[in-house]
Amino acid sequence: AFRRAVEVFPPYAQYQKKTTRELPVIALERPAK
Repeated sequence: AFRRAVEVFPPYAQYQKKTTRELPVIALERPAK
């Protein structure tokens, strides 16, 4: 999931490198029609 987050928002990877804490990853889903 983190790899996909970085594809969508590349600065996320740089932020991860600057911190020692684990960054949460959330899953977003489109509502069913």
